[in-house]
Amino acid sequence: MKLTHFMPLDSLTHPLPFYFDSRAPNKPSRSHSLYINSHFPFLPFQLINDTLVHLISFLPLSLSLTMQVLKSATKMQAATPPPPLNQLNNMRPYEMVHHLASSNAVVIFSTSYSCMSSVAERFLISLGVGPTLVELDQQPDRSAIWSVLYDLAGSDHQPVPAVFVGGKFLGGLETLMANHLNGTLVPLLKEAGALWL
Repeated sequence: MKLTHFMPLDSLTHPLPFYFDSRAPNKPSRSHSLYINSHFPFLPFQLINDTLVHLISFLPLSLSLTMQVLKSATKMQAATPPPPLNQLNNMRPYEMVHHLASSNAVVIFSTSYSCMSSVAERFLISLGVGPTLVELDQQPDRSAIWSVLYDLAGSDHQPVPAVFVGGKFLGGLETLMANHLNGTLVPLLKEAGALWL
């Protein structure tokens, strides 16, 4: 019996290797599925098994590539990153805000230290939306972007989080929650293409 040696998904933290039986290359053992299920309990067991069957069919690929595919397939991306800054550097702040808002279904302008921004992001994620996050404290022209957001939010409102849906300024966390409670948020998200169902 010839065994092919594979390193585990978390090879740095878990020293046990994977072994696939070369006589049945398209059939993972139950222990492999249980191992992955223990590391990714939120995935259905059948999905893990089906994914392993699919990946084992690509045995000629290098191990690291195969295992990275499985690992990246199980990572849940909370939010999509904004476009590279070099595309936006030539734009004025208003144009940059408008471009980001109109080219993404949902955008949240936030700061890394704003708890209200985190709540808005997590709330949208809980609805099934992957918002694009723009953290102002990491932008080179943050003060100019702040002034644009202040103009949009009004002088008596906090400018972050600034939520844009379908290219239009929705508001901050209070407006986001108010729209959810009155039943208008989900239709807005569907119209913007942020929700499929």
